[in-house]
Amino acid sequence: MRRDEEIAMKEQKAALVKELRDRQAASLAAREGGTEVTAEDKAAFDKVYDDIAEINEVLEREYRVRQAAAFVALLWLLETARLKPPPAFTNSYCFDAKLEFLRSHAPKDPTHLVVGSSIAWRNIDSSVISRENQDARILNGGFCGLSINQSAFVGRFLLQRFPTIRDVLVVVDPFDLSACRSKKTAVFNANDVSTYLSGADDLEFYFKYFDLFSLLTNAVGRREVFTRHGDGPLETDMSHGLVYGPAPQPEADCLAGLAAFADELTKSGRTLLVVTMPMQAEWSAKFDPEAKARGDLAGAIHQALAGTSAAFFDGWSNLPVPTADFTDAVHLRWKATASFTHRLLQATRAAASSR
Repeated sequence: MRRDEEIAMKEQKAALVKELRDRQAASLAAREGGTEVTAEDKAAFDKVYDDIAEINEVLEREYRVRQAAAFVALLWLLETARLKPPPAFTNSYCFDAKLEFLRSHAPKDPTHLVVGSSIAWRNIDSSVISRENQDARILNGGFCGLSINQSAFVGRFLLQRFPTIRDVLVVVDPFDLSACRSKKTAVFNANDVSTYLSGADDLEFYFKYFDLFSLLTNAVGRREVFTRHGDGPLETDMSHGLVYGPAPQPEADCLAGLAAFADELTKSGRTLLVVTMPMQAEWSAKFDPEAKARGDLAGAIHQALAGTSAAFFDGWSNLPVPTADFTDAVHLRWKATASFTHRLLQATRAAASSR
C-alpha cells in the first residue's frame, strides 16, 4: 500500500467514525422523543460498523506486513554483519546456539553420545574419547541448564535422529537431579527443531519464536564456541567462586526420569553409563564435609538404575579433581578437561573390568 493510499483510507475511516457518532446522537435524540429507530437506520448503522471494521482489518494487515518487512531487513543486516543469533527455540542463547551448531555441523553417523547439563557440555573433551577409541564418532549432546528429565528428553531426540548411536554417557551432579517437577521436560518443540536441523529455511522460526529483545541482546552478546564434537570449552583462567550452594536431595521425579531413560536404552540394546561429576574440594568441605550428599546421590542413582543394563560410576567419590581446575563448584576450565576425560575413561574401564 502506497503512503497516499494509507492516508486516504485513514481519512475515510475518520469520516465513517464521525458519521457513526452523528447517527448515534440522532438515534438517542429520537428515542428520547419517543420515536422508534427504523430498520433502515439499523441497517445504516450496521453498514458503517462493517465499513470501519473492514478498514481496520486492512490497516492492521498493512501494519503487520510492514513489521514483517522491517524484521526481515533487520535479520538481513545482522546476517550481513555476522551478528545474527539463532532462532529463539528455547529463548536461552547457550541452548539455541548449540542447536545452530548442530544445524551447521551435522554429525555424521555418531556412535557415542554424551548427554547432560552444562557439566557434560563443558567438562568432557570428546576428542580424548575419540583418540582412545578410534572407531568412536562422538557427539556431545550436552546443553546448558538441564535437569535430568530434560537431559533424557534431549537424549531421546538425538537417539531418534541419529540411530547409529550405541553408547550413551550421562554426566550428572546433585543439582541435575533436584528440580524435575518444576521444569518442563520438553525443552523445545521436537518437530520444529528437527526441521531446522535438517536445513529448512530458518526464517519461519524467527517469526514463530519472535522475541526482539532477545534477538538484539544475543546479537551483541557473548558468542559460544564449540569443538567439532559439540563440546563447549570454557577458555578462561578466571575463577568465579563456588556459585552453587548446598546440594539438594535427589527428587523422586528426577530419579524416575533417569530410570525410564535407562530402561529404554536397555530395551533398545544400547549401553548407558551414568557418571557423577566430582565437586570442587572447597565446596565439599563447606557443604558436604561428611560426604552425606555424595553418598545419598550415589545410592539414589544405584537404585534408579536397578533392573537395567546401565552402569554407574561414582566419579564424585573416586575421581578427585584439583581445585585449580575448576571455574566454580562444578565446571572445569577447558585446559583441564583432557586430563579429566582421560582419567574418567581409565577409571570407568577399570571399574567395568572388575565387575
